[in-house]
Amino acid sequence: MSLNSPLSTERSKLAQSEWIRYAALGLLTVALGWAGCKFPMLPPPSDSPSNSNEGETISADENSNAGDNSEDLKLESKKPPVQIAEGKPEDPIRPLPLKRPYQDLRRHTFQSIGEDTGIDVSPDGKSLLYSSSRTSSKPKIQLKEEGSALIRSLTQGNFSDIHPKFSPKGDEVAFASDREGNYDIWVISLKSPGVAEQITSSRDDEVHPTFSPDGKRIAFCRKTPKQGWTLWIQHRERQDLMELGPGLFPEWSPAGDWIAFQKPSERGERWYGLWVVRPDGSEVRQVIAFDDLGAIQPTWSPTAEQIAFTTVHNPKNMKDWDGVSSIGKDIMVVDLKTGRNFQLTHHEGSNWSPAWGLNGKIYFTSDRYEGRNLLSLSPPEVKDL
Repeated sequence: MSLNSPLSTERSKLAQSEWIRYAALGLLTVALGWAGCKFPMLPPPSDSPSNSNEGETISADENSNAGDNSEDLKLESKKPPVQIAEGKPEDPIRPLPLKRPYQDLRRHTFQSIGEDTGIDVSPDGKSLLYSSSRTSSKPKIQLKEEGSALIRSLTQGNFSDIHPKFSPKGDEVAFASDREGNYDIWVISLKSPGVAEQITSSRDDEVHPTFSPDGKRIAFCRKTPKQGWTLWIQHRERQDLMELGPGLFPEWSPAGDWIAFQKPSERGERWYGLWVVRPDGSEVRQVIAFDDLGAIQPTWSPTAEQIAFTTVHNPKNMKDWDGVSSIGKDIMVVDLKTGRNFQLTHHEGSNWSPAWGLNGKIYFTSDRYEGRNLLSLSPPEVKDL
């Protein structure tokens, strides 16, 4: 057969047509690549950001799944994962084992019944103050030195003592107690805890005291049948009272210029959000609120640049909340300058009642192990937070 036969000519035309089609497809692939489009058959180059450690997502718990969380609930760090040595329950000074890289998770109490909660840290960072029901159905105020197994009970009796708070000098403790029939605010001296000074004496429940930085005033919240939860300030010497407005769980800032608190939305599911107000009742500002979860139990960082808080994921838990019972899902932190927030815990159990210690350490209550115990962690550095 001649090379110039009709069949040979037709095959030549088909070959040219196939070559042109594949060449066009190749050009299209290159064009799409230059345009930034993803093409499934082309693997990313070896220097793609997806293969680098830049902006690596650091998950903040041993049972977390970073892929299940929205971007603003992640910790980003250039540092490599930190491996923590395995600790034992009988050795509270050593950190607990971690499968995920956040720093220095430690367990400070080891009871299997009852609850240790409402923690506060002394100004020098050496003592932990909290309410415990480990030995009685009526919680009592307890004091524990950091790194020690010894626990000192500051209150006794057949009544409930909750929400303890150190004074600015660390020599006194304010708390709420129902020893007179309903919850009032009381103060004891660490030198003579057996003698309690009654600060409030109304017929309404008053809980969650917090000292002003000079120690002369105490803010707290009161629940009345008509108004619900409201914020109040009482001067210790003059005994004069001032109402700040609706709110719950006040926390005085380290400089004394703001009081953080929680307040529910007036619409929808009535989720709680975080707010701040001046001690004179002016400049009420919202700090953070979510459409699908509540923000409660705010606590200031020592520098007043951040606020840690507890999240609540079930609005039914918030209905008719008495302000005393423990609820919560995870611990989060919001930066007041940037408005960015990140989630410290992702555990499937509950984590609540945070408090700041020294060097960025955050203490909280968790039921991830047997019982409801006190834990702490030091957050990794967060870029541009």
